Amino acid sequence: MERNSCLGGKKIVREHGLIPFFKLMAEDGVNTSGLWFVCIGTDRSSGDSLGPLTGTLLMEAGYANVIGTLAEPCDSDRLPRLLQRIPAGAVVLGIDACVGRPEAVGYFRLAREPIEPGRSMGRPLPPVGDWSIAAIVCENKGNPAFVLQRTPLNRVLTMARDIVKAVQNVFPLAVAEESMKR
Repeated sequence: MERNSCLGGKKIVREHGLIPFFKLMAEDGVNTSGLWFVCIGTDRSSGDSLGPLTGTLLMEAGYANVIGTLAEPCDSDRLPRLLQRIPAGAVVLGIDACVGRPEAVGYFRLAREPIEPGRSMGRPLPPVGDWSIAAIVCENKGNPAFVLQRTPLNRVLTMARDIVKAVQNVFPLAVAEESMKR
């Protein structure tokens, strides 16, 4: 399933492909202090909770530039307003759940382009990010809202943890704090 393409398009990977993705971001000059995580989704649907779960885990790990947590989800109603918090010139990583083909469930779609939240639901929301991660949490069969509500929460939480572990590996906070002291 893993596709080896440059990130000018999209790349579909398992969790071990997240670290190379973040390393590519770092090689492009992205650092912890300038990186904003926009974690899209709601806490009212297991499948669509990937964003708020990831955001909460990032905040608990000490990352400050996070929009979208369980306490304050970045859902379709709040997204345009919450995006206004991001300072000009910041690098944004959009993170969201999505539906996909059965063989792609559990994979991540990585791209060096914005994510299009709400696309499968037919909602016109603004694209988010300079970089993006779409976690394929369930199979696309019929009504995406119904399918997302019936997605196993364990799968979603595991994928959120995989994203946070990869962030911590490539953008550790201790390094960021040390470089700020200099």
